Amino acid sequence: MTLLVSISVSSGIVPICTTNFGNQVFTWADWADWACGGWWRGVGSEFRIRIHINDQPTVEVDYQALHVAILASRHGVALEGDPYVLDDGVVGDLDAVQQRKLVKRLVLMALNTKDQRSICSAFRDVYPGGSSAKSMKNAELIRVLDAVVEKNTRFWRRISALTVALA
Repeated sequence: MTLLVSISVSSGIVPICTTNFGNQVFTWADWADWACGGWWRGVGSEFRIRIHINDQPTVEVDYQALHVAILASRHGVALEGDPYVLDDGVVGDLDAVQQRKLVKRLVLMALNTKDQRSICSAFRDVYPGGSSAKSMKNAELIRVLDAVVEKNTRFWRRISALTVALA
């Protein structure tokens, strides 16, 4: 089976690539990286909403705070609102949208690293030089994480207890 991946633009639909599946067998992870190189994962949402496959528009499903929501569900804890949204001004002078993006990235780093130093280092590593996020000190980043924990204390205590038990 051949798929035509295209993008809609003001002048119509522009082909990007074709993918021939033939009789090959793939797991989902293999397919995601194999079909056209997985390029759609790194493009902005304004571009992704215009992607078509075989001239049919695609739908991008947005699951709010998916990683944290899965963890909470697995451990029987209800989240209170969006775990990435904090009071205005917690992160310097960022607006609410920018602050949420930063908090989300920091929380995901925290879920995938072993200690505070590693969290802060991994967080800064993903930002380009000159970015205000890259220059944030460990104490600032830990203060942001503390605000996240304070917002959903029951959830984070449960996760922390599991982390300590597994160590």
